Amino acid sequence: FRGDAQASEASVGVGGWRCDHAAGCAPWFSVEVTPTNAPWAFSCGAAFRTIAALELFTSLLSIKLLHDDTADNDQQLTVSGETDNRGNMFIAKRMATTKFPLCAILMEITWHLALKGQTLRLQWLLREQNEEADNLSNAVCHQFNPTKRIQVDLAELKFHLLSEMLQ
Repeated sequence: FRGDAQASEASVGVGGWRCDHAAGCAPWFSVEVTPTNAPWAFSCGAAFRTIAALELFTSLLSIKLLHDDTADNDQQLTVSGETDNRGNMFIAKRMATTKFPLCAILMEITWHLALKGQTLRLQWLLREQNEEADNLSNAVCHQFNPTKRIQVDLAELKFHLLSEMLQ
């Protein structure tokens, strides 16, 4: 998957797509983040102060929504993702951070992957190479097939630990 997040004074959004398909054929999502559906993103005042957490949250959503986990039970599966946030690549590699709310999101990712015996390989890529995901985070979706869109209601999405930890 490839994912991205954006936060400005006017809007906050996350988006991602499964990049083993061409953009026009790939499953994808684009979600507006608001104080109602993700109050934690605004816990430091403006959402741009939690941009790293929003970017890691996009990776979590990508794992939950875009990942096909129908692998053989005897085989460990590695989930691959790409982000233009270099810090999150290091956080995912060592599976450790003490910064809130990043730590809560990372724990949810770890829990989700551990239940399925999976690992995450999150790689960094240049911002210019992540334009499709950047567009999705800005709700610019014209290059993606609307029938492949995964509708997401953040308030209804079930997490193992995250909701409780963020409260």
